Amino acid sequence: MDTLTYEMDKGIARAYLKKHNITLGIKYFDKYLEIVKDKVAHSPDSQELKEELEKSLKEYNDMLFAEAREAFNTHKWIKTLTICKKLFENDFKENSMYKFVSLCYKNLEQHDIRLKYISKYAELVPDDIESNKLLAEAYFEADNDKYANKAIELYNKHLEKSPKDAFVWNMLGHIYATCIFKDTKQIDKQLECFNKALECKPNELMIMKNIAQTYVRAKMNDKAEDMYQKIFKMHKKHFSNDDYFNYAAFRIRCGDFINGFKYYEHRLEKENKPTFYPNIQQPRWDGITNIKNSTLLVHLEQGFGDVILFIRFVKNVQKYAKKVIAVVQDQLYDLFKESNLGFEIYPVRADIKKINFDYHIPLISLPMVIQLTPETVTDKQGYLHVDKGRKEKYKETFLKDDGKFKIGINLEGAESGKGQGRDIDWEYLNKFAEIENVQLYCFNADRSPDFFKKINPDMICLGETFRNFADTAAAIENMDMMISTDNVILNLSGALGKKTVALLNFDYEYRWYNAESGHVAWYDNVTSIVNKTQNEWEPSIQKADYESDDILSFYI
Repeated sequence: MDTLTYEMDKGIARAYLKKHNITLGIKYFDKYLEIVKDKVAHSPDSQELKEELEKSLKEYNDMLFAEAREAFNTHKWIKTLTICKKLFENDFKENSMYKFVSLCYKNLEQHDIRLKYISKYAELVPDDIESNKLLAEAYFEADNDKYANKAIELYNKHLEKSPKDAFVWNMLGHIYATCIFKDTKQIDKQLECFNKALECKPNELMIMKNIAQTYVRAKMNDKAEDMYQKIFKMHKKHFSNDDYFNYAAFRIRCGDFINGFKYYEHRLEKENKPTFYPNIQQPRWDGITNIKNSTLLVHLEQGFGDVILFIRFVKNVQKYAKKVIAVVQDQLYDLFKESNLGFEIYPVRADIKKINFDYHIPLISLPMVIQLTPETVTDKQGYLHVDKGRKEKYKETFLKDDGKFKIGINLEGAESGKGQGRDIDWEYLNKFAEIENVQLYCFNADRSPDFFKKINPDMICLGETFRNFADTAAAIENMDMMISTDNVILNLSGALGKKTVALLNFDYEYRWYNAESGHVAWYDNVTSIVNKTQNEWEPSIQKADYESDDILSFYI
C-alpha cells in the first residue's frame, strides 16, 4: 500500500472528528495508526516513521480530548465516557480526564464507579485544592451512611486550605443532619456548620433555608419563624412551591392552621414530588366563587390516612353549595357509606365523567376554605361507624373469646412512608406482651403471619383478614385499645373514637400539632407519646406500656 493510500484514512478520520462523528473518526484513525505501527515494526530503525507515529498519535489524542471537553460541557455524558475510554486505551497522559469521567458517572448516578475515578484523580493531583472536596462528595453520594465519616474527614481537610468555602460548610451541615448526627442531640453541630456557611456567603437562599429547616426540626419555632421572615423579605420572588410547602408544614405544626393550610395549596405545584391530583374537566373551586346553585365534588388526594382524617370536613362546605359529593378510594368506600357521613359518596373506580357536578376541589383544600383552627376542629370524639352486624360477625370469625384485654397494635406503615422515621422495630412487640391478661392483635397487612410468629408466637395476626377498611374498622371496634405509630391505623382508630396510644418520633409529621402535650388536635381519644430525641423509642415504648397497664387496671 503506497503512502498516499493509507494517508487517506488519516484525512478521513480528521474530517469525521471535525464534524463530531466520533465513531467513524476513531475507526479511520485506528486503521491509519495500525498501518503506521506495522511499518515501524518492519523498519525499527526508521526515525522518520517513529516521528510520524508519535506526531499522528498526539494529533489523534488532542482531537479526541477536545471532543471529550465539548461533549462534557454540553452534558453528553455517555459520549464523553466513550471518548475518554479510547483516550485511556491510547495511554493519553491527561489527569483531568479522571475528573471528567468521575463527574460523568456522578450525573449518571453510578456513584460506585465515580468514586474509583475521583480517587485516582486525587492520587495523581494531590495539590488540586478541589480534590478533597470532590472526593468527599463522591464518598458521601456512594453510600451516605457508610462513608459519612470519611466525607466529613475529607471536607475538613479541604476547609484547612479553603476555610471560606460556603458550599463545604453547607454540605457538612447536611451530612450531620441526615447521617451521623440525625438524632436531634447534635442539632448544635448542624447549626454551627450552616451558620459558618452563611458567614462565608451572607444571605444565600439555600443556606438560609437549611437553617430555617434545622430550627424547625429542633422545634426552635421562634427562631425558625424569624429566619423564614428574613427569607421572605430578601428572596420571596425566588421562593419555590417546595419552599412554600415546607413553610406550610411548619405553620401547621405550630398550630397556625390559617396560614399553614393557605400555603399548603402549593403541594399540588411542587417541583419535587407534587401531590397527585387528577385532571378534571370541570373548574376547580377556589373557595370564593359563589356555588350556591351548583354541585361540588370533593376529590380524594394523598393516602388512606389523609382521607380518613379530612373526610369529616366535607360536611362543613355543604352550606356553600346546592349539593356536595365526594370521591374516595375504593378500599374506604364501604366504611364511609356505612358511617352515614351526610353526603353522597362515590368510589374512585366510578367513571368521573358520568358523575354530575359543576365544580371540584381537592379534599385537603377544605381546611383553607373553612378557615380551620385547632379550636374549630369538629368530631373529635369520632365520626366513623361500623355496622353492628359486621362487628359481631368479625368477632365470631376471627377473634379469641378468652376474656383477655384486647390490644390492637401496628408499628409500621405502608412502603410509601419508609425512611420518614415513623416505624418502630417489631421486636418491641414483646414489651407489650409482658402485660398480664392481655391478648395482642397485629394489624399489619403487609407482612406474613410467619414474620410475627418468630417474634411473638402468641400474637394473633389480623392483616390477612382485611379485604377493605370496613373489615379493619370492625377489627378495631372489637379491641379494648389500640397502639399505633403514624400510619393509617392511627387515623382510623382515632376516627372510630377508639382509645388509642400514638407513638410518634421527635421529628413527627407536621399535622400532629402539639403532640408533646399528650393530645392531638384531631382526636380526643388519642393519647400521643413523643420521643425525647429522634429514633430513641425505648422510653416511649416504656411509657406506652404503662399506659396500657393503667387502662387494663381500670377495666379490671
